[in-house]
Amino acid sequence: MPSPTVSIIIPVYNIEKYLPRCLDSILRQDFKDFELILVDDGSKDSSGAMCEEYAGRDSRIRVIHQANGGISSGRNAGIDVAKGKYITFMDGDDWVADDCLSSLLFSMTEGVDLVVSKSQKCLESETTIYPKSSEVSVLAISTLNASAFAERLAHYWFDYIHSKLFRADIIRENSLRFLKMKFSDGSVFFMEDTFFVMDYLAYCRNGIAFNDRVVYAYVKFRNGALTMIPRGYFNDSMTVCNKMIESMSRLGVLNEDMENAIRQRRLKAASRETRRVMRQLRMPFSQKRRLLLNVIENERISEDISACSFDLFSKEDARRLVLLREKSINRIIIAGIWERLASAMKRRLCLSMGR
Repeated sequence: MPSPTVSIIIPVYNIEKYLPRCLDSILRQDFKDFELILVDDGSKDSSGAMCEEYAGRDSRIRVIHQANGGISSGRNAGIDVAKGKYITFMDGDDWVADDCLSSLLFSMTEGVDLVVSKSQKCLESETTIYPKSSEVSVLAISTLNASAFAERLAHYWFDYIHSKLFRADIIRENSLRFLKMKFSDGSVFFMEDTFFVMDYLAYCRNGIAFNDRVVYAYVKFRNGALTMIPRGYFNDSMTVCNKMIESMSRLGVLNEDMENAIRQRRLKAASRETRRVMRQLRMPFSQKRRLLLNVIENERISEDISACSFDLFSKEDARRLVLLREKSINRIIIAGIWERLASAMKRRLCLSMGR
């Protein structure tokens, strides 16, 4: 039996409510030569049984059942058995446009190592993807295109694993896998998708195709849970930024614009971590102090704050970066208390006016 053109890999864990929409969108694809690998990562609901049900309907679907190991483990298990010439990844609570695969493959022309397309954020109740344009541009990997790569990195084209088409031979020949890592504070590395993309980019030698078409919809808010900044966000961001420097350097596109783009990402991460700590009302002062010192004493952040213009950031980010530059933990914590009080008063005012 000939190998399929595309392998679609989806880790599945306790998503019975969302899985049918995801799988149905894949089975509606106008491009038919694919295999769908569903990795049931020890689901405790009916997700595993749903996978088997769909596999019974369509011979292109394969199901792997494994003990719970996390999303990286699930994706890696899919890579291990994938037979396609190209590989794309999805999350089981998302869905795709009917022409997702054909659009990605259209852009995978000769001399292209990676296709990057667009996605849209959506609420779990939404069911429509708005395709917009289908303009495709190919950037050859060259120092001449360094600034163009920096612009795309600054706009987060490389951050997510979805809406991308990878060459399977690059993944296999370089033994690329998703990272499974824990930090000393017990937090789990959660930017494994961005790290994987950066790892993959380091082995690209030809060009990257950027397709403006929106082909993927991902659930941004699920009962508010996904709006939280994870505990390990700052450490993860620093790890990913270091990987970006390494990968862009290997590609030969680490120019001043690229360094500035990465610097802005580090500072935004520092601001978001500061905001997370500032708004923790029940967190002990000693813990807040430790977390803020982790940011303030980071050598990269100190250098970045000294070298960066705050005009590039929002007013809120700039205000927090000024506090970090002053290295006054007490002022940061007091500012956080005032932010929470102001936010609470605003909510009460809105409620009273609504009545």
